[in-house]
Amino acid sequence: NMETRSDDLQSLAETFSYDNLDRLTSAQVTGQSAVTYAFDEAGSITQKSDVADTYDYLMGPAHAVTLLTQGGTSRSLSYDANGNFALGTNEPTVTWSSYNKPTQLTQGGITYSFSYATDRQRYLKQRNTETTHYVGSRFERTFSGASETFRTVLHANGRAIMIREDTVGGSGPSHRYITVD
Repeated sequence: NMETRSDDLQSLAETFSYDNLDRLTSAQVTGQSAVTYAFDEAGSITQKSDVADTYDYLMGPAHAVTLLTQGGTSRSLSYDANGNFALGTNEPTVTWSSYNKPTQLTQGGITYSFSYATDRQRYLKQRNTETTHYVGSRFERTFSGASETFRTVLHANGRAIMIREDTVGGSGPSHRYITVD
């Protein structure tokens, strides 16, 4: 397990702790409060200090959180018969397809819609006025009004290594390299 990592450019360091089953129990960036994690005997998370003091699994599918409590404030979560997230306090509204893929997420005036091909791979995402078309997992075309961007994921030895992004009318392509810890 990784015990430490650092970013010398930003002068950041992070340390990690694990239990005897190699589950993360603590992560701390130098100078910030540690985020702690706890688990029950079944392996379900019971605490993640930056999200909730307690995670309750009262009813519903195995390992499905039904109540989160943080500082005395509780958030309820529920699931449909297939185990898909159905409704939660201050959570997005989700509509599911017959094959358990999200087709719409809505919260705070923002709506995401997804369309899938017969092989159940996503080929279209719409976010209000922005539309993204997917061609496999290696190419995307996003447009919103007059703006149009093309993203290509480049692979080597079976792994994604770089994302090239071209914006129509932009100053040229940008490249983001993908690394693995």
